[in-house]
Amino acid sequence: MLSALALIFVGCNEDEGSSEGGDSNATAEALVGKWSLDLHDYKISLNFTKTTLDIETPYSKENFTYTFKDGVLATKIVSRKVNRNDSWVDDPIHDTLKVTLYCKPIILYDSSVLVLRYDTPDMQYGQGGRGEVEFYFREGKTCPATAQDIRGNWCWRLFGEKETARATVKFEGNNFDLKILPWGERYLGTFTYENGIVVCSVTEFQVRENVSDGGSMKLEDVDKNWRLPTENDYRKEGSFGLHFSFPFITNGNESYCNIANLSALFYKL
Repeated sequence: MLSALALIFVGCNEDEGSSEGGDSNATAEALVGKWSLDLHDYKISLNFTKTTLDIETPYSKENFTYTFKDGVLATKIVSRKVNRNDSWVDDPIHDTLKVTLYCKPIILYDSSVLVLRYDTPDMQYGQGGRGEVEFYFREGKTCPATAQDIRGNWCWRLFGEKETARATVKFEGNNFDLKILPWGERYLGTFTYENGIVVCSVTEFQVRENVSDGGSMKLEDVDKNWRLPTENDYRKEGSFGLHFSFPFITNGNESYCNIANLSALFYKL
């Protein structure tokens, strides 16, 4: 939901032009309908009418009113229910949720992907608990992204920092190389890509000492000090196991991803 985060990557169709840098190419009519992001055991659903937005997760249902003007989506919460012991009950709206939230929507891939950008210069980063970006797939529509769209070397960096990385992923041919620096974990193997989802099969797992500086490090150090686990390592296999998947979508030199339940904005190196 708008107040929930997930971890996925997504790619963009050049036919719709570049929305790189947070420019909105959406229209009010294009927003209307149902969008969702299915994270295996956790699904976030958005339903836009012409004036309202309903957001549902397994744990909450929220209703918003919204306006869309000059490429900016402004939402304000009206009601909220939470799931308690399999029953939906009204939940008081705390002051922290009563603020109007602003973002710039971007429509990609023949209107099959909706991106909500919170990190542009005129947006307030981290507003209402949001991160830089969220994205969703239109229900009932296939995302036409291909593996060629996502190939390259991508970097997730902390907001406002250009020479650091929290995670990197490289797609080359049918091989992938994913490094998650706060965990000190590296996954290498093969991948397939369909409907905006990367499916990974791990052939090698490596470790390094965890990164302490907020989970990020200088780009020049990202490839250093990786090794195979030893008997003394508590991590013999990665946190994701030998098979895992995540959504990944690109838009020019940017990509959008949700990994380990965190939405992330990646940049092409």
